[in-house]
Amino acid sequence: MNDSFANTQCCTSKLSLRIQGPAFLAAMFMVVVAIPLFLTYSTGQVFYKFSPIDEGPHYDYAQRIFTHGPPVFGDTMLPSSLNDLSCRGIALNGIVLPPCGTLPIVAANYPGQGLQYESQQPPLYYAVSKIGALVGHLVGFTDFKSMRMLSGLMLVAGLLTTLVAGLLLGVARWLLLAALFAVGTAPSVIYQQTIVSNDAAGILCGAAVMYLCARVIRGIRVNTWWAVGLGIAAGFTKATFAIPCIVGAVVLVAIAVRENRVSRWCEAVKLQQVKVAIGLIAGSALAVIAWTIRVKVTSYISLSTIPAFDVLRQHPGTIKTIFRESFKSYWPLTDSYTPFNGVDGDLMRALANIACFAGIGAMASGAFVSVRTWWSTAGPIALVLQYCGFVLLSIGTWKTYKIDPGMESRYALSMIPLVVLVLCAGLQRRSGRVIYIAGALLMGLVFAWHILHSAAA
Repeated sequence: MNDSFANTQCCTSKLSLRIQGPAFLAAMFMVVVAIPLFLTYSTGQVFYKFSPIDEGPHYDYAQRIFTHGPPVFGDTMLPSSLNDLSCRGIALNGIVLPPCGTLPIVAANYPGQGLQYESQQPPLYYAVSKIGALVGHLVGFTDFKSMRMLSGLMLVAGLLTTLVAGLLLGVARWLLLAALFAVGTAPSVIYQQTIVSNDAAGILCGAAVMYLCARVIRGIRVNTWWAVGLGIAAGFTKATFAIPCIVGAVVLVAIAVRENRVSRWCEAVKLQQVKVAIGLIAGSALAVIAWTIRVKVTSYISLSTIPAFDVLRQHPGTIKTIFRESFKSYWPLTDSYTPFNGVDGDLMRALANIACFAGIGAMASGAFVSVRTWWSTAGPIALVLQYCGFVLLSIGTWKTYKIDPGMESRYALSMIPLVVLVLCAGLQRRSGRVIYIAGALLMGLVFAWHILHSAAA
């Protein structure tokens, strides 16, 4: 892709997505639909216990959303949810649970005294998950299985939306498909898309923001209220999903400011970019602020004394810790907890480093090119704001819950679509593209083997 802002952004009403040819359609189906669904389903079948990544409280949140409303700090988990924990178990060594079917069900006998400690999470994901469970009843699925399968479908939707956004932006389609293959087989991605957790909506939220921005960059008309609604939806799914909204908004404004010097610039498009940027920031900020206030007002226990977080209070936090932990924002593909052990750990760490440095290098490279394109502007902005977002998140959790401000790289799942698009768009040389496609395919195959071999064992 070798287009400057001036020749790519003037009022385009139609754009071919170049989804043509049976070979590409077949490959797209395998990469975006079949393989991710197969890996998520297989993982869910083998690792059937509740994940130690707080899946129990997430599941309980969804179960109670329409009957008891969103939980508040001080609530205990529903007796039915606690019994499901006993019957299915938690995949964490040393956990002792009351036997399945024990009556009466006493919340204090469960880890963390049975408190609903995910009450700070916004409600949108859980409402959608419960609706998915109700639909699952029609084909005989349990609530738990339905919610997990919905997480896998969210991955498919996120990958497909990223693909469409990339094609809108003119990214080479086979290059993009190879990158999505690596993403759709990455261990941390697959595991998060297997369990009940609002992190499962991360890639979909980030991809939706990128699709909206792609339309604006290409000069395709976008109603400003779409941006407001998307920002609200992202903020009411998880606070960290406001990060891609803010990054996308800053990128649009930066493009508009730079293009103000180009004589061919269409003023109507520039104005639309600013409006959409304001909509994304306003919508996401409104949702996050409103829900934060709601959490603090309704809590009837101190957030700094929640017993489930006691294990995170053993080491005092420092500013140095915050700055160090925030670098995890660049490792979303491989650095979070998974139960997989199919490939040697050293090899997986090497692949994790390659994926991390490829993303950082791609985002940073935009600062050193002479021709201004959307990706050369988006990359450096994303590189800085992604890290800053993690710093603010770390400070917030440290001060609010009085816990070690350690971060999890899975919080950056929503940034994956942008990183993928920037990386693929920035590869200009044919030789580089060939090497990248080969590397991405090899990485995806190793990832898939790592997951499937773990399941078989």
